[in-house]
Amino acid sequence: MTKGIIFDFDGVILDTETIDYKVMCQIYEEYGAVLPLDMWARRVGGHKNNFDPYEYLISCTQNNLNKNDLKKYKKAKYEQCMANERLLPGVLSCLQSAKRMNIPVSIASSSPRKRIVELLGKFNIIDYFAYIVSSEDVVNVKPHPDLYLKAVSLMNLEPFDVIAIEDSPAGARAAKDADIYCIIVPNEMTRRFTFQNVDLQLNSLQEMELPDLLNYVNIVKGR
Repeated sequence: MTKGIIFDFDGVILDTETIDYKVMCQIYEEYGAVLPLDMWARRVGGHKNNFDPYEYLISCTQNNLNKNDLKKYKKAKYEQCMANERLLPGVLSCLQSAKRMNIPVSIASSSPRKRIVELLGKFNIIDYFAYIVSSEDVVNVKPHPDLYLKAVSLMNLEPFDVIAIEDSPAGARAAKDADIYCIIVPNEMTRRFTFQNVDLQLNSLQEMELPDLLNYVNIVKGR
């Protein structure tokens, strides 16, 4: 029987990743450059230092651009887009079902805690989560398993007892390396990625009601 659920944050609860990429692509276009998806993918779900889009833009354009100015400009455009953002389909229903079923839910995310808490508060869903494990809580973020192992420990459960809901290859690898059953729910951007060694892939969390999903998982696990 599944005893806990661990959500990724970016791209699973809110489609911040697609917005982030689209905004950065718009900025590249303004300077006559192109941001390759395969290079951006290095940042998705894991450590943002894996690829610096500002340095890459500066190198592509050969312009004397100011990195801090680019960051401020991008932040303003991003926040404008996020103002109209909504929870991804099926997220609220899944959280409500978990609460009714007395199944604890946590977050394991490579993002900073402050940002996660602010957005959860904005959408009035922070109380659904027992624990939030963020980049400040571990030495190694995804694709390393540390975030998931920390979340499982805080929930006083074993990896076999929980499921992970992810959207990126880095996140999926982190969950699987923690020996957790991983469900991929890709967003508009990560649908273009190739996923390997995952247990189940859904188009959205609306595809299966949580009780049906957990029944399926329990059957597959032999419970």
